[in-house]
Amino acid sequence: QNLAFAAVAPRGVGVTRWAEPGSRDDVQVRRRFPLLGQTLDGQRAWDVRRAIAALLEQPDLKPAKLTLHGEREAAGVALYAGLFEPAVAAFDLWHLPPTHHDAPTFLNVLRVLDAPQAVALALPRKVTLHVRRDADRSAWDWPLALQKAIGGEGLVVKVVGE
Repeated sequence: QNLAFAAVAPRGVGVTRWAEPGSRDDVQVRRRFPLLGQTLDGQRAWDVRRAIAALLEQPDLKPAKLTLHGEREAAGVALYAGLFEPAVAAFDLWHLPPTHHDAPTFLNVLRVLDAPQAVALALPRKVTLHVRRDADRSAWDWPLALQKAIGGEGLVVKVVGE
Protein backbone atom coordinates (compact mmCIF):
# COMPACT_ATOMS: atom_id res chain seq x y z
CA GLN A 1 0.00 0.00 0.00
CA ASN A 2 1.42 3.38 -0.97
CA LEU A 3 1.16 5.85 1.87
CA ALA A 4 2.56 9.33 2.40
CA PHE A 5 2.51 11.28 5.65
CA ALA A 6 3.03 15.02 6.01
CA ALA A 7 3.13 16.85 9.32
CA VAL A 8 2.12 20.50 9.11
CA ALA A 9 3.08 23.01 11.79
CA PRO A 10 0.93 26.11 11.25
CA ARG A 11 2.03 29.46 12.59
CA GLY A 12 2.79 29.58 16.29
CA VAL A 13 3.32 25.80 16.55
CA GLY A 14 6.60 23.89 16.73
CA VAL A 15 9.55 25.63 15.11
CA THR A 16 7.31 28.59 14.17
CA ARG A 17 6.39 29.25 17.82
CA TRP A 18 6.97 32.89 18.65
CA ALA A 19 6.86 32.58 22.45
CA GLU A 20 5.93 30.26 25.29
CA PRO A 21 2.14 29.76 25.38
CA GLY A 22 0.57 32.15 27.87
CA SER A 23 3.65 34.36 28.11
CA ARG A 24 3.47 38.13 27.69
CA ASP A 25 4.96 37.94 24.18
CA ASP A 26 2.46 35.24 23.19
CA VAL A 27 -0.45 37.39 24.38
CA GLN A 28 0.87 40.39 22.44
CA VAL A 29 1.08 38.42 19.21
CA ARG A 30 -2.37 36.87 19.67
CA ARG A 31 -3.91 40.31 20.30
CA ARG A 32 -2.75 41.49 16.88
CA PHE A 33 -4.87 39.04 14.87
CA PRO A 34 -8.26 40.67 15.64
CA LEU A 35 -6.76 43.99 14.55
CA LEU A 36 -6.33 42.34 11.14
CA GLY A 37 -9.89 40.99 11.20
CA GLN A 38 -8.68 37.47 11.93
CA THR A 39 -8.00 35.04 14.75
CA LEU A 40 -4.96 32.88 15.28
CA ASP A 41 -7.04 29.76 14.60
CA GLY A 42 -8.39 31.30 11.41
CA GLN A 43 -4.86 31.92 10.20
CA ARG A 44 -3.83 28.41 11.19
CA ALA A 45 -6.68 27.00 9.10
CA TRP A 46 -5.37 29.08 6.20
CA ASP A 47 -1.87 27.65 6.76
CA VAL A 48 -3.27 24.11 6.61
CA ARG A 49 -5.13 24.93 3.40
CA ARG A 50 -1.91 26.24 1.83
CA ALA A 51 -0.08 23.08 2.95
CA ILE A 52 -2.78 20.98 1.26
CA ALA A 53 -2.35 23.00 -1.95
CA ALA A 54 1.43 22.54 -1.79
CA LEU A 55 1.05 18.77 -1.32
CA LEU A 56 -1.30 18.51 -4.26
CA GLU A 57 1.29 20.21 -6.47
CA GLN A 58 3.62 17.24 -5.96
CA PRO A 59 3.19 14.94 -8.97
CA ASP A 60 3.41 11.78 -6.86
CA LEU A 61 0.71 13.00 -4.47
CA LYS A 62 -1.90 14.31 -6.92
CA PRO A 63 -3.95 11.08 -6.96
CA ALA A 64 -3.70 10.73 -3.16
CA LYS A 65 -6.80 10.72 -0.97
CA LEU A 66 -6.06 13.15 1.81
CA THR A 67 -7.04 12.54 5.44
CA LEU A 68 -6.65 15.39 7.91
CA HIS A 69 -5.76 14.46 11.46
CA GLY A 70 -5.90 16.82 14.43
CA GLU A 71 -6.03 16.64 18.20
CA ARG A 72 -7.93 18.96 20.55
CA GLU A 73 -7.80 22.57 19.24
CA ALA A 74 -5.89 21.41 16.16
CA ALA A 75 -8.80 19.08 15.34
CA GLY A 76 -11.03 22.13 14.89
CA VAL A 77 -8.43 23.83 12.72
CA ALA A 78 -8.12 20.69 10.58
CA LEU A 79 -11.90 20.40 10.29
CA TYR A 80 -12.40 23.95 9.06
CA ALA A 81 -9.41 23.82 6.72
CA GLY A 82 -10.76 20.61 5.18
CA LEU A 83 -14.27 21.97 4.73
CA PHE A 84 -12.93 24.34 2.09
CA GLU A 85 -10.68 21.81 0.35
CA PRO A 86 -12.48 19.32 -1.93
CA ALA A 87 -9.35 17.13 -2.12
CA VAL A 88 -9.77 16.14 1.54
CA ALA A 89 -11.47 12.75 1.59
CA ALA A 90 -11.57 12.09 5.34
CA PHE A 91 -11.08 13.57 8.80
CA ASP A 92 -9.58 11.85 11.84
CA LEU A 93 -10.34 14.16 14.77
CA TRP A 94 -9.26 13.36 18.32
CA HIS A 95 -10.99 15.08 21.24
CA LEU A 96 -12.51 17.84 19.11
CA PRO A 97 -14.01 20.44 21.49
CA PRO A 98 -17.82 20.13 21.19
CA THR A 99 -18.33 23.90 21.16
CA HIS A 100 -16.51 26.94 19.86
CA HIS A 101 -16.68 28.35 23.38
CA ASP A 102 -13.75 26.00 24.09
CA ALA A 103 -11.90 26.10 20.74
CA PRO A 104 -11.18 26.82 17.92
CA THR A 105 -11.75 30.56 17.82
CA PHE A 106 -13.16 32.04 14.63
CA LEU A 107 -14.72 35.49 14.45
CA ASN A 108 -18.54 35.41 14.66
CA VAL A 109 -18.75 31.67 13.97
CA LEU A 110 -21.25 31.12 16.80
CA ARG A 111 -23.72 33.42 15.07
CA VAL A 112 -24.08 30.76 12.40
CA LEU A 113 -23.07 27.35 13.75
CA ASP A 114 -21.20 25.43 16.41
CA ALA A 115 -18.85 22.45 16.19
CA PRO A 116 -21.57 19.77 15.66
CA GLN A 117 -22.93 21.66 12.65
CA ALA A 118 -19.40 22.11 11.28
CA VAL A 119 -18.91 18.34 11.51
CA ALA A 120 -22.18 17.87 9.61
CA LEU A 121 -20.87 20.14 6.85
CA ALA A 122 -18.05 17.66 6.26
CA LEU A 123 -20.51 14.90 5.39
CA PRO A 124 -20.72 12.76 3.25
CA ARG A 125 -16.93 12.58 3.58
CA LYS A 126 -15.66 10.14 6.21
CA VAL A 127 -15.38 11.78 9.63
CA THR A 128 -14.08 9.85 12.62
CA LEU A 129 -14.44 11.56 15.98
CA HIS A 130 -12.53 10.11 18.91
CA VAL A 131 -14.02 11.18 22.25
CA ARG A 132 -12.85 10.57 25.82
CA ARG A 133 -15.91 8.91 27.33
CA ASP A 134 -19.50 8.02 26.57
CA ALA A 135 -20.76 11.29 28.08
CA ASP A 136 -18.76 13.25 25.47
CA ARG A 137 -20.41 11.23 22.72
CA SER A 138 -23.76 12.93 23.36
CA ALA A 139 -22.30 16.26 22.17
CA TRP A 140 -22.33 14.81 18.65
CA ASP A 141 -25.97 13.65 18.63
CA TRP A 142 -26.99 16.41 16.23
CA PRO A 143 -24.73 15.42 13.30
CA LEU A 144 -25.44 11.73 14.00
CA ALA A 145 -29.19 12.41 13.78
CA LEU A 146 -28.68 14.36 10.56
CA GLN A 147 -26.64 11.53 9.10
CA LYS A 148 -29.37 9.05 9.97
CA ALA A 149 -32.02 11.29 8.39
CA ILE A 150 -30.13 11.56 5.10
CA GLY A 151 -29.15 7.89 5.09
CA GLY A 152 -25.41 8.55 5.24
CA GLU A 153 -22.59 6.57 6.77
CA GLY A 154 -19.65 8.99 6.92
CA LEU A 155 -19.66 9.95 10.60
CA VAL A 156 -18.31 7.59 13.24
CA VAL A 157 -17.92 8.52 16.92
CA LYS A 158 -15.51 6.29 18.85
CA VAL A 159 -15.02 6.34 22.62
CA VAL A 160 -11.34 6.13 23.50
CA GLY A 161 -9.26 6.97 26.56
CA GLU A 162 -6.86 9.88 26.90
